[in-house]
Amino acid sequence: MSSFTKQIRSTFNVITERINRVSSEGVTLSASVTTNGGMTVRDSTTAILAPIVNRIAMDVAAIPILHVEVDEFGSYVKTIRSSALHQRLTVDANIDQSSKALIQQVAETMLSVGVAAVVPSLTSSDPTLSSTYEIEALRCATVTSWYNRSVALDLYDEDVGLVRNIILPKDFVAIAPNPLYAVMNAPNSTLKRLQQKLVQLDSADVQALSPALDIILQLPHGIKNDDRNKIAKQQVKLLEEQLDNGKYGIGFVGALEKITQLNRKVENNLPERVATLTTLLYNQLGLTPSILDGTATQEEMVNYYNRTVLPVLGAIIDPMRTSFLSKNLRTRRQDIMAKPSLFKMAPIDVLASAADLLTRNEIMTGNEVRAELGLPKREEASADELRNKNLNQPEPDANTQEPVDSDPPKDGGE
Repeated sequence: MSSFTKQIRSTFNVITERINRVSSEGVTLSASVTTNGGMTVRDSTTAILAPIVNRIAMDVAAIPILHVEVDEFGSYVKTIRSSALHQRLTVDANIDQSSKALIQQVAETMLSVGVAAVVPSLTSSDPTLSSTYEIEALRCATVTSWYNRSVALDLYDEDVGLVRNIILPKDFVAIAPNPLYAVMNAPNSTLKRLQQKLVQLDSADVQALSPALDIILQLPHGIKNDDRNKIAKQQVKLLEEQLDNGKYGIGFVGALEKITQLNRKVENNLPERVATLTTLLYNQLGLTPSILDGTATQEEMVNYYNRTVLPVLGAIIDPMRTSFLSKNLRTRRQDIMAKPSLFKMAPIDVLASAADLLTRNEIMTGNEVRAELGLPKREEASADELRNKNLNQPEPDANTQEPVDSDPPKDGGE
């Protein structure tokens, strides 16, 4: 038997086992067919929501999330690359998704619905019997019902290709609420109000584009009795048929009949309200139109990352830390941490100055700077030394030459 077959057979399917267990207790759970690998469909009911959600989710997914070891102060020490959790967070989340695709789906679900859940769908052993299990697959799920110690989820089951509704303990699932809920998902939030105004504006546009002529046909006789009223309706119908069926839209009326063109245009302040709410929404989200079209300045991007991207990313990582790392692992100083690139948004001239400043002040080594820039590691020993290369020169070999004093000369040549 191959090692791959052994791994498949030893994997614990949380979804199937939970459904069997709950069904044996008399609770009926449902399933529905999906064709998108368990991807959650965004609730983008208007054109204003889709680009905002997609932009934020892409930027959140672009920041690496690592399984790390920290010191007693919570500072980063090293990455635990051998753990299965680290592989799920950095390489393949499941059989259908990469790690970035999963995080993007979680962010999109959170921003659209208001809350998202990250579930270890496959584990190495039964998580209800032991806390020492490896996570073999992670899935994004949507919350359908809340209970005191558990939560009902719509979760994709890769074994059967169905989205199942299952009930799982809250401490097993990483539940990530939207930190921007009051702006995007609350019933009277800015985004909901903007969506309502856009629906009203679309309805007004449809009415404005209607082919109605808005005219009044004045007849030479009264229409109070039924016979006169019937004649008036026939005259109006005849005029409509002439205008509709004629090649050039020409109709005729009697000499004593008179047509009055209303030409009235319905004025409203919906466009101004939509513009005001859009600006308010962008300000509350830390967004600008230039961020969406790719022309934002460095200051705008820094503000956007600090006010929007990092809070959303933190809302995803925090529940992962408490659900996927047992108390024993946290005691052993293991953690889940985001590692944003220091030089990602900086132009080339700023990169050069930052690299010189960080190495000269003995904050980063040459190889650490090269790694941030995407350059290969250098093999020289000096590339891994944390020192100011302008002042602290390396000590020469004692067998070849005299040692050099690394201290700068004092005034007067002493």
